[in-house]
Amino acid sequence: MNVKETPRFQDDIDTFTEDKVIVKSGKSFDCDVLILCTGYTFGFPYLDKTIINIEKDHEVPLYKFVFPPKNPNIAVIGSIQPIGSIAPISEIQARWVTQVFVGNAKLPSEKEMWKDIDLKRRVMKKRYFASEKHTMQVDFVKYMDEIAIMVGCKPNLWKDEYFRYASMKTIAIWSTVIFMAGLVTFCSGSAGMSPLAYCSYLTIFFFIFSFILMWFDFEYNMTTII
Repeated sequence: MNVKETPRFQDDIDTFTEDKVIVKSGKSFDCDVLILCTGYTFGFPYLDKTIINIEKDHEVPLYKFVFPPKNPNIAVIGSIQPIGSIAPISEIQARWVTQVFVGNAKLPSEKEMWKDIDLKRRVMKKRYFASEKHTMQVDFVKYMDEIAIMVGCKPNLWKDEYFRYASMKTIAIWSTVIFMAGLVTFCSGSAGMSPLAYCSYLTIFFFIFSFILMWFDFEYNMTTII
């Protein structure tokens, strides 16, 4: 079938005929083959099963989802399902694999690797549920930290510039809130205070509050943090 233009589906599919797809708006589109993307299976058919063998329920015998315990001279990058972005995980995995292959990082014994694999399987079944879908599921930050420790590049939170920025700004905000609470208490307790004095105190508060926030924004902008 020669298609002059790419059909664009803007409505849900209603029904099918022998050679057409009909959407709920009544429009029809010519169709030779319909592919239903309802799931997939994965594997490593280019490798011998003695190297990497997908077990029952799609369980992958890879240490940290990277190294096969019996053949740690090869590695798999990106075969993982993170709750987050897969690109940074693939990058940190590649850094770890490089360190292992050049001899700057060491892997544990085969027994320890199998122990870690079994632990992760139990955690996944407890965290999610036993299914073929949740066999490579990881939490992004936790897994990144885990591999970063192997590489030796896990950042020190206390020395992180953004942490300093966020913590200092939080202190500044709460300081002004406490100051405001004291100001309100003072003003409410002074029955004889004139409206002019009351407004003056509020003006001073907002000036101090705005000055502190502006100082932090000038002192710690995104170029400084990045």
